[in-house]
Amino acid sequence: MSFDITNENFGVVELPDCLRRHSPSQLCISKVRESLVMLEYDSFVKRACGVWMRDNGVDKSFTKRFTVEAPPYSSMSITTLGFRKSGQPL
Repeated sequence: MSFDITNENFGVVELPDCLRRHSPSQLCISKVRESLVMLEYDSFVKRACGVWMRDNGVDKSFTKRFTVEAPPYSSMSITTLGFRKSGQPL
């Protein structure tokens, strides 16, 4: 769902097929600068996170920019806290 504040219209943000197959609990919305970002967690244990950025507002044009992974044999979960000015995840 999207909302254009200029003309006050609602719209739908289309995800690429590779993101639509995930359950809602595995996806999270964020933003980097003025771009929409989808965080894709690998499973409920959150061992890895893919960071997908929408390209210039074009539907289904998300590009995977980063993958953040927990160290091997670690019991840590991955959570993206935010983004640096460069766009790299924290």
